[in-house]
Formats: sequence, structure tokens, C-alpha cells
Amino acid sequence: MPRFTALPCMTLLALLAAGCTSLSNVPPGTPLQTAINEYGTPTQRCSNTQPQLVNWSMQPMGYYAWTAEVDQQEVIVSIQQMLSDEGFKRLDQQSWEAPMIACWYGPPAVEEIALWKGKPYHTWSYRYKQGGAFNSLMYLYFNDEGQLVHHHPGPDPRDINDGIFRGMD
Repeated sequence: MPRFTALPCMTLLALLAAGCTSLSNVPPGTPLQTAINEYGTPTQRCSNTQPQLVNWSMQPMGYYAWTAEVDQQEVIVSIQQMLSDEGFKRLDQQSWEAPMIACWYGPPAVEEIALWKGKPYHTWSYRYKQGGAFNSLMYLYFNDEGQLVHHHPGPDPRDINDGIFRGMD
């Protein structure tokens, strides 16, 4: 299982300072080092994949994570914002194991045990903007072998104004 590191402060500051630009605007063919110089140190690099995957994540509190596919010459082949309805559709296209999900989506906002169909599963939750607007979580359920068995969106509990999460604003 990959080990997660917290988003470095400098990366967060770089993303905030970028203002209206985002990593989604980095064109294919850009050297990885150019993106790092502009947007800061990536949250993680998965160099055991082909192509190499490099991820800048704003989890656990933010709603965005960009993943770049990088070739052997350290040039960006593509880059995409993964924490979106479109990004999560990728989970329906093949079977997934936890380490590969971590490489594509970055570290989850929350890891916990949750029930699905009455059985406890290890879950990861990612904050994202469902429909591009609504603060939500995508819940991912893994079996004991670390394989994804189910996923579904739900509201971000931080935004439910029922009194339980007072003071978390």
C-alpha cells in the first residue's frame, strides 16, 4: 500500500498563488520540471507505473487533484483533474487496486472502516465538486485484498448544517 504524505505547504501556496491558472492548463510536451517550478512539489510520484504518474493534490481539505502522465524523458504527456465526475468514471472502466487508485487520485481525504451491505470495508473518501458545483465525497470501498468493490458519491459532511459539525468552518 502506498504511503501518503501531507500536501507540502509550498505546493498549496503555489496553487493558491497561481490564481486563475491551474495544472489543467499545462499543455502536453511541457517538461515536468517546468510544472514543478510553477506549481510546486507534487504530492506524490508513482514511478513504478508506465507512464510515470505525478500527482498534485489538495486533499484532505481541498476538492482538486491533478495527475500528470510523464514519459521517460520527464515530459508531461497529459494532465487531468481527477477529482471530478469525469475523473471518477475511470473507476468503472477496469478493476482497481488501492495502490493504483492512490497513484491516479492521490491520497484520500479520509480513511476509515464503513459498512456496505452490512459488511465492514476499508474505505477511502475523496472531496470533490460533484456536478462541478456541490461539495461532495466519493466513497471507495475495498475488500481485504485491497481491490475496489464499490464506489458512490455523497454530500460532504462538513457542509451538512445539522449541528453535528459546528465549529468546523
